Amino acid sequence: MKNIDKVRGMFLREDISEATNSEILVVTGIKPHQQVHQLTSRLVDEGFLSYRVSGREKIFFLTKMQNSVQEEQEKPTDNEHQQIQALLEIGFEAVGVWVRNGDTIKYILTKHSAAKKVLYVFTSEGEIVYIGKTVQKLSQRLYGYINPGPSQSTNIKNNEKIKTMLRQEKEINIFVFAPQENEIIYRGIPVNLAAGLEDNLITLLKPLWNDTGKR
Repeated sequence: MKNIDKVRGMFLREDISEATNSEILVVTGIKPHQQVHQLTSRLVDEGFLSYRVSGREKIFFLTKMQNSVQEEQEKPTDNEHQQIQALLEIGFEAVGVWVRNGDTIKYILTKHSAAKKVLYVFTSEGEIVYIGKTVQKLSQRLYGYINPGPSQSTNIKNNEKIKTMLRQEKEINIFVFAPQENEIIYRGIPVNLAAGLEDNLITLLKPLWNDTGKR
């Protein structure tokens, strides 16, 4: 999870309603202090946080607009919206869509096309339909669904499922979880966080297209 998302999450989860930069550092563990200062300044510019000055320190809190959004998000929602919210809280980002391209399909990505060791998710109408991981570049992995080989059963099945949904004029969105390189080290050994999350997410979220936890 990116540091800026840690700060957002701290306020959205209501861990604390207001905090100084020093308090944010303690709660999130983000260091050094200058980085926390840069993050809160950015969130103020984005309209996510407001602040008031007390003595020599700024005290940050959610803007009224963000509070309204948060209250709306806290209203009862169906399971579909809860699934998407769960992805965002983990650190997934919406990065693209699948679209029809004549008789075939194509993907459009706005970011992370060259990212490796990532988890990717396809959603439709707010529901998670597929979870996969790749050690290839994301763009290479997605191309496999466009032009599957004769022995690539998963690619063939997903190609047909994507086509079917698009023919039904259902949108298919692409989300990606792209952790920082060596984000977790266990006893000196880097852990592939995306690979570690895949099986548990499939078990928890039960995507329609995943068979027995395999891609």
